[in-house]
Amino acid sequence: MEIEYVIIDDKKFGITKEISHDNYVYVYLASLNNPEEQLIKKYLKSNPDELLPLENEEEFNFALKLYIY
Repeated sequence: MEIEYVIIDDKKFGITKEISHDNYVYVYLASLNNPEEQLIKKYLKSNPDELLPLENEEEFNFALKLYIY
């Protein structure tokens, strides 16, 4: 099985899910070395090569709701 991944701070994170909403795609990541280490990032649909941090706790909670529902 091939896993798509990105490198953040010299660590490999596998992409577990991507969810599109408005102009963004939220990317759910888990460390390939420690699956308990997880991140949520986003990118603009117009620029998929640049992962961006979430703006604040409110956006983090929103991204979690997208994942659950």
